[in-house]
Amino acid sequence: GSCVGLARLAICARGGDTSKIRIVVNRDHANFRICYDILAALPEYRSMFINGETALDAVRSNTLLIMSDVNNVYNTECPKLLKCVNNIVIIDHHRRQDQLYEFKPLMTYIRPAVAAASELVSEMLEYSPYRDALLKEEANLMLAGMMLDTKNFTMRTGDHTFEVAAFLRREGANPTEVKRLLQSDVESNVQKYTIMQCATAYRGVVIAAPGTPQNRVTAAKAADELLNIAGAEASVVIYPTADGAVFASARSIGEMNVQLIMEKLGGGGNRAAAAA
Repeated sequence: GSCVGLARLAICARGGDTSKIRIVVNRDHANFRICYDILAALPEYRSMFINGETALDAVRSNTLLIMSDVNNVYNTECPKLLKCVNNIVIIDHHRRQDQLYEFKPLMTYIRPAVAAASELVSEMLEYSPYRDALLKEEANLMLAGMMLDTKNFTMRTGDHTFEVAAFLRREGANPTEVKRLLQSDVESNVQKYTIMQCATAYRGVVIAAPGTPQNRVTAAKAADELLNIAGAEASVVIYPTADGAVFASARSIGEMNVQLIMEKLGGGGNRAAAAA
């Protein structure tokens, strides 16, 4: 969502020319396909999305690379790209991890108090000369990003969050369409509740550790759901993946800062949602 908003800013700044603007993404990821289906009818997005290898071939001496919703090099779609580009800007809402910087950014715009990267970019659009240029499909994806990161505006929201959401609504975002966008299939829901069945509570933290490989997105949703248990201040889902790695998804609804915990394990995130 935030990348699409930045693309709209770039398109307007270049007078509608999309030939030099690209979004680097894993085109095979199931979540990307859901988003792309919304944008596919728009001519400017038919060739907008490229993979990392294609991006490496497109780099020139004056290429500008914007990292959105991430400041950890190794969590980007193509870490190698960061070593090839001289001009890098970071727009993010996760706490900066200095030890992970292997380059000197041209500019950083990092606001950890903001709930979602889409909120940051929406604000940039709203106060730009192009505030009325946002298409409803773009607004829907940006609102989806905000709803996802705020758990439907129940966590880490302030007055400004709702003001930005109102701006996206005026630009054509439809909450009902966004709700459909965030739906998951029956199999994923069944798996989510299977993970929750092995949960146990310890000092206000609800922990689930299924012994079988799990989908990362499903496990993250299970961590969200575990916060609905009475007395839960935080939740952690620890699980193996099919390739033998072990992941942890952590969430917090209170004073506990799960970002600090996950950083001790080599991960990161924000105080309410983090992983390793």
